Amino acid sequence: MPKSKSTTATTAYQSKKNQAQEIYRKVVETRMNEGLSYSAIARELEISKTAVYRHLAKWKRGLPVDETKPNCRPEKVTPQLRQTLGQLVTRQDVPTSKSLAKAISTKSGTPINPRTICRHLSNYMGYQSSIPRAVPLLTPLQKTRRVEWCLQHRDFNWDNVWFSDETYIEVNYRVTSVWHKTGQKSTFQKPKFSGRIMCWGAVSTRVKSKLAVIVGLMTAQRYVDTLKAHLIQNKNKKTIKRMVFQQDGASSHTAKLTRAFFRK
Repeated sequence: MPKSKSTTATTAYQSKKNQAQEIYRKVVETRMNEGLSYSAIARELEISKTAVYRHLAKWKRGLPVDETKPNCRPEKVTPQLRQTLGQLVTRQDVPTSKSLAKAISTKSGTPINPRTICRHLSNYMGYQSSIPRAVPLLTPLQKTRRVEWCLQHRDFNWDNVWFSDETYIEVNYRVTSVWHKTGQKSTFQKPKFSGRIMCWGAVSTRVKSKLAVIVGLMTAQRYVDTLKAHLIQNKNKKTIKRMVFQQDGASSHTAKLTRAFFRK
């Protein structure tokens, strides 16, 4: 019956320990059986002369082979903790190095530095750290309606459409880098109305409007004033008659004042 993965898997430290014990055994056997000098033992085993001195000094002190340790510290993040670490990256909303190190330290009972977490995530587990991409905060119903709308208009001629939209520019907007699998861009949900300065514009394959900067909330009156100042211009009047104006379902876009403006 094959052994389970937990019994056959060895850590990097255990591998180095086995290697150190094997070299120790060969050095002692070569010295006892062949009586070679330190330099000859180093040449035969292809190790440094200093290593030969160190191992024979241990042998003279009576150190058993199974108590020999490599010249490195045991790793704090074992394969079992790496598995836990991967689960924490998936479970935490904002999996930063500090939050992951704190959780792993609590579970293992040993303080672990965030840099150690970074090294294991990037070198051994295929993760990378980056700033999440903002995505709209949509309900399942909104997502379904968007997909249905796209399917209905997949054969539509978009050359005659004038696309318009607003965007918020946030002052001192900062996002913390989070860990995720390499090649999979992380995202975070962001409320739609959270900015301080709004910019509006409209583009098409033929023309584009001037960029409008709106301070404060976009009301129906401000929206209509923006359209009058930046959309309805003499050079665009002939083009507008042949164009379809696109806008989303924001309250300022669907207000009675706005609908009356478009009818006029």
